[in-house]
Amino acid sequence: MDVKTAFLRGDLDEEIYMEQPEGFEVKGKDNYVCKLKKSLYGLKQAPMQWYRKFGSYMSQQGFKKTSSDHCVFVQKFSDHDFIIILLYVDDMLVVGHNACRIKELKEELNKSFAMINDIIISLKFGDPTMYKSYWQKMCNKCNITFNGDDSLSYFATGKSLCWFLESKLKEQLKRLHNVVGNAIVDDHYIVVGTRSSQLVQAVLYALSPSDQLEPISVVSATPFYSTYPYVTNLVRSGLNKWAGDLKTFEKDEPFIELITSPNNPNGIIREHVVNGDQGKLIYDLAFYWQQYTSITPPANNDVMLFTISKCTGHASSIIGWALVKDKEVARKMTRFMEICTIGVSKEAQLRDAKLLEVVSNSCLDFTLENFLEYSQSLMDNRWFRLRQDRMTTMANAKRNEEDIVGQEVPPQDPIDPLGENVTNTEMRMAFQVLAQAMSAQSNTEILLG
Repeated sequence: MDVKTAFLRGDLDEEIYMEQPEGFEVKGKDNYVCKLKKSLYGLKQAPMQWYRKFGSYMSQQGFKKTSSDHCVFVQKFSDHDFIIILLYVDDMLVVGHNACRIKELKEELNKSFAMINDIIISLKFGDPTMYKSYWQKMCNKCNITFNGDDSLSYFATGKSLCWFLESKLKEQLKRLHNVVGNAIVDDHYIVVGTRSSQLVQAVLYALSPSDQLEPISVVSATPFYSTYPYVTNLVRSGLNKWAGDLKTFEKDEPFIELITSPNNPNGIIREHVVNGDQGKLIYDLAFYWQQYTSITPPANNDVMLFTISKCTGHASSIIGWALVKDKEVARKMTRFMEICTIGVSKEAQLRDAKLLEVVSNSCLDFTLENFLEYSQSLMDNRWFRLRQDRMTTMANAKRNEEDIVGQEVPPQDPIDPLGENVTNTEMRMAFQVLAQAMSAQSNTEILLG
């Protein structure tokens, strides 16, 4: 968000006079000067007065400045939610999980300051329509027909340890992974679920010891997906509990580590941080596709999670799958899904099987437009535009730097969201994600305004 004519909004602490502007002189009073009532562009005081005006307003709204950066304002709520605002001259970045609270804040800001360039980016729901133009061109290649007597049974066709996994989907999943080369599938069991959230819960259930007095800790190295804590603690099973950032986890006890690789937002291929043999690993490989990162040797981990929405863009299918080496873990995951939802929709599985077939065909048939190359080009273009926008913003902001140099920020009594007195791990996570977002390497899950 940008603030219109920000430097005109500061209040003056001293009397300042200026010569009459050219073209606005008062006849007969050529020797008179004008007394400024408000700040003005060109004044050395203008940036500082604007900062003080904004800081005072944010304090009235319940925000506090951080001690690490006086241009970062934080408001925490009783339900452990938060909003972070970064101010860079007259540019503003608003970060938070709750879209309604962000909307209310922007409405309040608009009452006091005229705002422009208002935009919200949400990775919670991503951009599921970004590949629409490709699928429109595929037309009837993706068509599938269901008769009234189809899919009447709970059981899928074919024989799998995951008894509700449709054989056509199993076949196309194996085929696509082999075509792309992003995961070993031949020595893994395939367990299908309702997106990654249910799969995460299922694998946590499968990996958590049932004979321990205390729930096993679940951790992940920041930045991680903000849904991890909620998914872990949602059912309060007593088998596991969310224990926060692995980098600060110092307990000498068994734990389960969730690994996001490639990591979103920076796309880095990550490895586990487990020390010793007490950790159990879950690799969340939702973004391990050609359009998001370079494919290195195929992943061959004990548990690997994928979703159809990140692969083809079809978020409405709400389908995810796990590649699992251990038969007992796969069996327990299947049991979890059986109890929760009695399997996964057959129609959704068959539709996704058809979509995956089209993707694989496009990679092998030179007469078809390669979906992965198309989507990679689309993502490259998005990153290019994002970097161009950032360069433009930085260039505009640099014009005001000389006005700010040499002006010190007065001492405050701020809070430090990254300090030891704050236990909200999401605050630290959001702050780190935000730092990477500002370096134009982000596709964050957090709401930005």
